Amino acid sequence: MPTTKQILFSFIFFTLPLIANSSIKIVQPSDGLPLELRLILNHLELTTESEIYPQIVNQLKVIDQTLNELEEQDILFFVKSQIYKDLMTNHPAGFTDARSIDIQLLRQFREQVDSSKVSSPIYTWLVQAISTDLDQLFRNNIFRRALLEQEQGRELSPEEQREMNKANLILPWIRLFSLAEEEIIKHELNQFSLRSIERLSLSLYQFIKFSRIDEFAIDISSDEMANFRIIKKEQKAYLAEKNRIQTIVERIINRQQELPTPTDEWQPREEASASQIIRPSEDYTPPASLPKPVNDWLEDL
Repeated sequence: MPTTKQILFSFIFFTLPLIANSSIKIVQPSDGLPLELRLILNHLELTTESEIYPQIVNQLKVIDQTLNELEEQDILFFVKSQIYKDLMTNHPAGFTDARSIDIQLLRQFREQVDSSKVSSPIYTWLVQAISTDLDQLFRNNIFRRALLEQEQGRELSPEEQREMNKANLILPWIRLFSLAEEEIIKHELNQFSLRSIERLSLSLYQFIKFSRIDEFAIDISSDEMANFRIIKKEQKAYLAEKNRIQTIVERIINRQQELPTPTDEWQPREEASASQIIRPSEDYTPPASLPKPVNDWLEDL
């Protein structure tokens, strides 16, 4: 029989992870925010390097309060342009030494992406975006000629160099996804996401502050945000299951509403018309006797 000490130890051992997990907060962005910002926050939610919320809470408050000062179309343009700017300028560390793209690297990029096990919304989005850009470049005869000229060591023409520069903007990301291990890729995506949140908060604050005549100040003390919802990590599973059940219930209700309205057409009429009465044919002659039933079906087996 276990002692009181053993029972106490078991209780602490099994409940401590739950207690620790309950203190972890995650950010749920509003569906109305630009896709890129939502993907970044969804990626940070999945990271296991450290708890992210304390690192970005004040920056989220700045972003939230400044977005409330902008129109919807301005939010879309400002946030998207800032994130794409960060993508082109804040490259992953250690993957910026190559001067230009080459055919061998592109082949390796395709192979690594096809076999990658990295599970992240921002990774999927980046890979799809880079693949789309590369497909468009390869449809350009000037870019394909530039690759061949470069492979043969020849000097590129101005128009060939211009097309090559387009590819070189995303070259560090191509090299990261082609050459790095999974953990390094995740770490670099974490750093990019954190930098993007930081730079976006600063850019939005400066834009609002210097474009207004009246004074503009951020209230960091307030925990209420219109564009972000802060929940505990274990609440997300509960909310997801609640939403899943609600969706199922709504589907059942909608299907019931789509059923046809019952009518009384199935009931017989009080008086049948002469055309509806089935009468035997006058030419029909009934047989004198019916055939006898047999029981020889076992013999056919």
